[in-house]
Amino acid sequence: KTMTDKILEPHRTSEMSGRFEPSSFKDCFYMDGCKLNPTPKGVLKKIKGLLISPRYSMPVLMRLSQYFHLKQINSNKRWRFYRFASHVMRRINGMINQFDHGTNPRVEESVVFLDSNICLTSEAVFESGAQIFRNVTLGVKGGRSPHIKRNARIYSHAIVIGGATVGEEALVGAGAVLLDDVPARKSAAGNPAKIIGDVTTNHNLYLG
Repeated sequence: KTMTDKILEPHRTSEMSGRFEPSSFKDCFYMDGCKLNPTPKGVLKKIKGLLISPRYSMPVLMRLSQYFHLKQINSNKRWRFYRFASHVMRRINGMINQFDHGTNPRVEESVVFLDSNICLTSEAVFESGAQIFRNVTLGVKGGRSPHIKRNARIYSHAIVIGGATVGEEALVGAGAVLLDDVPARKSAAGNPAKIIGDVTTNHNLYLG
């Protein structure tokens, strides 16, 4: 089994109990650590990871932006500094990783962004264990945004638009344009995307 075939370990909302926001500055560097994205040990390795590893730097910079944004809305005196710091973190993430996200993204802990060039609408929801590959875009349509459930995988160059829900352990194939829901443990591909098969217990695709 390859690394990308492994299922990961498993904004607080009424339907989910996971953590969507960092609890402290330090937490930004550890919050999204998991099997596919282990947190580097030691300060120097963390700095190296921020400089050369999109898989580590993308979530860390996103969490730092989120942390400063939350500090801004809860601060009476230093809110301008926190707003500026949040903006800087987003800009750095955009420049070095081509990662476009909002100030307070609804991304649960341990979501893995496997490569750069990803665009997330602010209201899209990602549950833990989801894996997002290169050049993926999630966009809003009709005021609705996608919901990516636990351990789902969105492969390279896929586009997910509107209120589409990708079920647990479901797959969205490379280059797909998804407008409708994908049930749990199903696979969708094509433009527009349609269900093409099941995801087996070893997370391979079975064409039904």
